[in-house]
Amino acid sequence: MPAKVPPINWQTYRELKEIVAELRAIGNNINQIAKGINTANQHRTPLPDNLPSDFTLAELSTQLDLTQNLIRETALTIIGVNPTTE
Repeated sequence: MPAKVPPINWQTYRELKEIVAELRAIGNNINQIAKGINTANQHRTPLPDNLPSDFTLAELSTQLDLTQNLIRETALTIIGVNPTTE
């Protein structure tokens, strides 16, 4: 007999979906900044003063990855799946 599926908290699930969409948008912004930096480096042109430092971009990217993983694990927990066994 298949395992009984627990009830889903749909409100939390929808909120997590919105957060994931926002994180994707942030990731796209980081990629656009990186592309601007790489293009400037290839053409040997100076970078604008308002761009974040390389360290800041790397740290943002790391935090984005960690946050996305946490949200995925939380979403799986909400729907009754143990993320450590998947």
